[in-house]
Order: sequence, then C-alpha cells, then structure tokens
Amino acid sequence: MVGYELSGWQERYLVGYYWAIVTMITVGYGDITPKSNETKIFTIVIMIFSSGIFGYIMNKIALIF
Repeated sequence: MVGYELSGWQERYLVGYYWAIVTMITVGYGDITPKSNETKIFTIVIMIFSSGIFGYIMNKIALIF
C-alpha cells in the first residue's frame, strides 16, 4: 500500500479491510474515496448494510415470481 508504510497497524488494517469490502461488494473504487478512519468505517458499514438490503429485496421479488 503506497503511502501507508509509516502508519500504525490499525490504519493499515482498516485500509486493507476497506479495500477488501469494496472489491467483494463490487461497488467500484470511484473518484471519491473516504480520507479519514471514521469515514472509512462509516462507508464499510453502509456498504454491508446496503448489500444486505439489496439481497433481501431481490429475495422477496424472486418469491413473488
């Protein structure tokens, strides 16, 4: 990770976790990225929550058909 060599292990772990979540959920990396640790945590929570809601809605639509 470029630019995180001198960071603490907590920040490096958070950045790695953020990268993994964005990649797995396939939201895309985009031009606007969170800069502080708080916004990274918030973004991770929102992405996981939104994926759960999307899956729930798709399940309900599939049950209708």
